[in-house]
Amino acid sequence: MVLSVAFLSDARIGEIKVIQSLPDGLTDQAIEAAKRITFEPAMKNGRAVSVQGNVEYRFTIDPQSK
Repeated sequence: MVLSVAFLSDARIGEIKVIQSLPDGLTDQAIEAAKRITFEPAMKNGRAVSVQGNVEYRFTIDPQSK
């Protein structure tokens, strides 16, 4: 599951685009998790800047859980 995420200069998450989705609500769960990412903004010439980046989530299924 891959999302393209805008990391804004004010340390907020901006637009999130789905690059690669998954079924059964996992895409929605990944989007919600991405909205909660905390980070320090990228810096350029001493100023905070917005950047775009990909975030990848991997889900695994425990064969022993039912």
